[in-house]
Amino acid sequence: MSLLESIKEGRGRRLAKELWPQTAFAAVAAIVRDYGLRSLAQLDNDTVPSSAPPARERLSLFPLLSAGQYHLAQEIIRQYNNPYLGYARTPADIILSQRLFLAHPDLDPGILATTPLAEIWRQNTACQPEP
Repeated sequence: MSLLESIKEGRGRRLAKELWPQTAFAAVAAIVRDYGLRSLAQLDNDTVPSSAPPARERLSLFPLLSAGQYHLAQEIIRQYNNPYLGYARTPADIILSQRLFLAHPDLDPGILATTPLAEIWRQNTACQPEP
């Protein structure tokens, strides 16, 4: 490979954009903001406002929250901290992410990124025998 070809190849690689990885904070903050959550009890009691927008594939990396929303997002992260939390897109997914991680801690990140957590839960619990 000539010098000119290697320079062109290197420039081509730099032009490809790579997405920043989703963080648990971005996922939880978007859920708190979009669903209008006001307390942690709403997650536990499953009392989520019905006027929530549909779940989105890609979330904002730096969501803008009020002080109360920020503190609630931090509280949710402290209570439900697990590697699958960043893949949550609904309030129910927050609780489900913890259950899914405890039951199946070795799931492929590609599957988590492309499949809703509820669907993964149904697939993995359907094939297990009842105790």
